[in-house]
Amino acid sequence: MFPVTLGGQPVQVLYAGAAPGFVAGVLQMNLQLPPGLPGTLPLVIKIGEATTPSGLNVTVR
Repeated sequence: MFPVTLGGQPVQVLYAGAAPGFVAGVLQMNLQLPPGLPGTLPLVIKIGEATTPSGLNVTVR
């Protein structure tokens, strides 16, 4: 699978693929977050040599 981190911690990818009910080309990722990550944290997804741009953040409550 793809390496994914949230707040610098590894996140388990449960699913990465087509998003059911959306047009072709829309992708969905289901992630299992480790416990204890409240707040707004940077999300980094790496696919091959490509990495998400800096500034992509996710708020966890």
